Amino acid sequence: MRKKKFFLTLGAALVFIFLVSGVETIREELGDQKLEKKLSLDKPRLEKSFEPFLKEENERDDICSCTEKVATLIDHILYRGSKNFIRRPVSKTIAKTMSLTALPICLLCDTAQYTAKGSFEGALILFTEEKGDKNRFEKHFSKVKRCLLGFAAFPAGIISADMVSQHFVVNHSGKKLVEPYGKLYSTKCLELYPRTHKDVAMILNEAKQSGKKATFAGALMSQGKQALPMDEEDLLIHFDALNQVTIDPASRIARVGAGALWSDVQAAANEHGLAVKVMQASNVFSIGGSLSINCHGWDHKAGTLKETVHSLLIVNGEGEIQRLFPEDELFDLVIGGLGGFGAILEAELALTPNTKMSYESVEMPAQEYLSYFQNQVMNNEKLGMHYFRLCFDPKQMFETGIALNYFEESSEGVISAIPFEPARGNTTERVELGIIRRLPKALPIAWQMERSGSLSTKKTDRNEAMTFHLRCIFNESTIDAEWLQEYFVPAHQLNDFISFLGDVLKKNDVPVYNASIRYVKQNESLGFSYAPHEDMFAIVLFFNQSLLPEEIQKSRLWIQSVIDYLIVHEGTYYLPYQNFATLEQFHSCYPEWEKIAEKKRQYDPHHLFTNGFYEEYVLGKNTLIADSNRSNFRSTFADPLQRKWVEEFLNHVFMQFDQKKFMALVDDILTDSSVNDEDVYRILQQRLSEGSFSFLKKNKQALKSLSTLKEDLSDQMLKLMGKKTLRGYVEIGYPGRLCRPLKKKLDLKGPIYVINEGEQLADYVESGFPRPYNRFVYLNEYEPILHQDIPTESVDLVAMYIGLHHIPENKLESFVRSIHRILRPGGSFVLMDHDALSSKHKEMLFVIHSIFNVGTNVPLDEELREFRNFQSLANWESLLEKCGFVRDSHPPLIRQGDATLNSLIRFTKKATTEEEFCAQIHADPEYVRDPIRTYLTAPEWHNVRLTQGYCKFIEDIPFYQFPWFTEIKNMWSVFGKSWKVARRHASFSEVLFSDCTLMNLFITIFNTVEYAIKGAISYPLSLIYTNESIEDARNIHLLVRTNTNLTEIDPRIRIEKECPESHLKHIILPRYMEMFHILLKLSNEDLTYVDIAGQKKIQVDLNVEKNQELILPLGCEKLYEIPVTADPSRVYLALDVDVEHLNTALKWFQDHKIPIVYIHDF
Repeated sequence: MRKKKFFLTLGAALVFIFLVSGVETIREELGDQKLEKKLSLDKPRLEKSFEPFLKEENERDDICSCTEKVATLIDHILYRGSKNFIRRPVSKTIAKTMSLTALPICLLCDTAQYTAKGSFEGALILFTEEKGDKNRFEKHFSKVKRCLLGFAAFPAGIISADMVSQHFVVNHSGKKLVEPYGKLYSTKCLELYPRTHKDVAMILNEAKQSGKKATFAGALMSQGKQALPMDEEDLLIHFDALNQVTIDPASRIARVGAGALWSDVQAAANEHGLAVKVMQASNVFSIGGSLSINCHGWDHKAGTLKETVHSLLIVNGEGEIQRLFPEDELFDLVIGGLGGFGAILEAELALTPNTKMSYESVEMPAQEYLSYFQNQVMNNEKLGMHYFRLCFDPKQMFETGIALNYFEESSEGVISAIPFEPARGNTTERVELGIIRRLPKALPIAWQMERSGSLSTKKTDRNEAMTFHLRCIFNESTIDAEWLQEYFVPAHQLNDFISFLGDVLKKNDVPVYNASIRYVKQNESLGFSYAPHEDMFAIVLFFNQSLLPEEIQKSRLWIQSVIDYLIVHEGTYYLPYQNFATLEQFHSCYPEWEKIAEKKRQYDPHHLFTNGFYEEYVLGKNTLIADSNRSNFRSTFADPLQRKWVEEFLNHVFMQFDQKKFMALVDDILTDSSVNDEDVYRILQQRLSEGSFSFLKKNKQALKSLSTLKEDLSDQMLKLMGKKTLRGYVEIGYPGRLCRPLKKKLDLKGPIYVINEGEQLADYVESGFPRPYNRFVYLNEYEPILHQDIPTESVDLVAMYIGLHHIPENKLESFVRSIHRILRPGGSFVLMDHDALSSKHKEMLFVIHSIFNVGTNVPLDEELREFRNFQSLANWESLLEKCGFVRDSHPPLIRQGDATLNSLIRFTKKATTEEEFCAQIHADPEYVRDPIRTYLTAPEWHNVRLTQGYCKFIEDIPFYQFPWFTEIKNMWSVFGKSWKVARRHASFSEVLFSDCTLMNLFITIFNTVEYAIKGAISYPLSLIYTNESIEDARNIHLLVRTNTNLTEIDPRIRIEKECPESHLKHIILPRYMEMFHILLKLSNEDLTYVDIAGQKKIQVDLNVEKNQELILPLGCEKLYEIPVTADPSRVYLALDVDVEHLNTALKWFQDHKIPIVYIHDF
């Protein structure tokens, strides 16, 4: 029974976790859709001078509309679920279900849709010869073919949920963001598309004048940051339109625009029996991009691309168009300069005859290749092109390979039948690659297929051989991408490096698709050169990379380990790929960087040309970690003051060690004078139990420490921020620890983000369950926060409790600027960091961090890699001011007993321009109102005007003559018209659920009922009391005694009778307000009222101050008071006035400036 109950409980828990995970996955997807919508609305500020160079957005015509939505959703669910081991099975289940149900249905729907459209276009073709119709016909049936293939293959979704859907995924963020092919980096910036050389020069001159920087893009096939601006206000200049290709067959020169692709050059050269000498392995790259990285190719004799360039046309750092030749120093810097020295407009490239070739191959052990190359290839005059393909079978990684040799059969050029490659690549190759992506175990089969194809012999020519189809790899999945890495070693290091690299790839389970070795001639250059001193061998890797942050980090580490090896063994790495090298590694591999930085300052004095590569490696700063031979532990524990600081830290902040035992343990370790800090850390790991509490007490202390931290920091945040509404919060470095406490103490609204190194099950202990935030973002080694993760100006508060001291200085400014980007103007950045004022304090901080790491089980290798750049608060303040922040006046807040001076300080994003100032004002939720309110308030104010109109109406006309039913019609007319106007500015649901609409409905419906009842009552009365019958009721009769000619005072006074002897007159006046105004006018005349309508008393209302001691004139008696609704300090005072004293009373009230409200008639 107990067993059954246990399993039922366990099953219920699993079902609950499954449901919660599913809801979380769907919630994140909806959140991402909102982010995409915001990204599409967020546009960089644009000067008018740049407007002519914007690109119109065109709808893609290769999308299968219905299938694309489901495929993209499957892709997002799989990616999101893979981040968390709890959600992983849930996301796979949901995705597989969709791939086996929704996907085939959508494929059939799209098949039917595009069959119908294609048939319609086909029918039109029978009656017209318009080319557009034929193009559309072919596109529609191309989609039909794709959908039918997808439907035939959809059962493969059982093996892998996205086996089929990956081919239909569309990344919509590509419309809003700049994302190079590797998918690792992206940014939002102002993208411009010049059409001529003068356009480029004009853009750059405008940029120079306005203080903007420029980056250049060709085909955007780069995988590093050289085509990415670092600030969204900077410019990305696309050279797509500068794609002209002119061939001079006599001199064998091609004049090529920077935006042209190598396929364009090949096609144009081929018409004259010519071919390019040097290009990358594939022809999908742009000329400008290849020149900026000075690529090399398969022609082992030709050297690098620079050797084939006759001249360059560029826009220089002064914004001038300039022609460069090989003897010019700037020529040497621009080629291979990664976009840092000028904008390449066009190049003159040397061509060579497109000779016939015979292809032969030789299989051999990889360790024999070097000898084979030196003996059989190096001096073989007949050999036109050559490279070595390495075995990528994981079981035999780099053990064997195949030498691919292309022998020239003649020196004459021929016109080649260059094989056509569709935009999406060959279908068979695309399907094969898709299978390998999802089934890495198929790699041995893939190698065997590659091997059998490579070992065949054939006749070819240079152009055909250099047309390496690569478009089949293109996909828009967020799950993975294809990456490149390339390393260079001298000949005597090649064999050892092949063995080392193979072992690294096997150890890290890297799914390599292609690996090759190419020979590169020595290339002396003033710029970046990968073969500056001798000939080198390039080892090129092409592999699949998961885009999960932990997998990216895994690749970062193995790539860094390879670079470490190269530094020791005279090698280097290729710069255009992922920016994974540390700054120290870059400096070691490219020691000429300082000279290049100096040349850049010379040729680009305005810092006009920049990109992510230059900002991170060439122009950034660097602070080295402490000397590994120096013992911070020894110096700290030998100083009484520093020891006291450590003790306070253990007692008040990090309460997980028995302070006395731990201090004694460290003292014991330091008795050995030979140990350094690394040794201390290692020994502490081994003997940690000697300085720790018992298991139960340690966990109790950990929870107490966490609780105290939350309470202290949330109280301090309240002191810094005050109690005010904050829309959007980002917590950096913590797993959501402060989210709940701040929700309670601050008025937090809107989305909550957590940026941390990863999500773990233990995070729920720190943040609570369910998670208190809306979106998790990976810290990603302090790369700038991506636009698709957190949109620009979308949050009011960012808090970074782990400080800035762990960020390498070459990444520091770009990361801080990304924080500045996501904050709204006037938003707050709260930083907690140590105020390291002295060298002793810094030594102690190094020790404290090591103690924290050993206490949280951080491995030794991570401890040694951890970057620590302790600075004073003044230093951080200076950096943040440079990045657009201003320090708050509140003094730093430090937790009690924290000797590390870990200080909480607040900075505000300041407005520097009129636009930012306005944005700051508009960010206040009390300032900005819903734009549709101005239209939807019309019915409410129509009701006010209607009431005012009714009051005016009944001053002269009886209520039953009011047009009640006409006004009902008018009320609903105003309601309908205001709705229509509001719908121009908002969706149906936004207008429907607006509080104004609800109020308008209430007012209009209530008034309709009221007016309908009054109209029903008024109608019979209006029939009884006609105009003739009510004429007398509209007038009132008075007897007055006066000699004055009353008709001259007011023509509305009608004298009916008069008695000349006693000056008594019978007069008739209009009633209501007209009588009131006439009597006020007569109060200045010499007259006495005898009676009014036969009465001797009449009521008069005054507006007086509440509790006012008012002395009334003769003949007036107080009746009662009524409060004035609009002014509580005043009352309406009702008086009973003798008619004979009415005229003198009215005059007395006016002379004493007492407002008379009304005189009641009879």
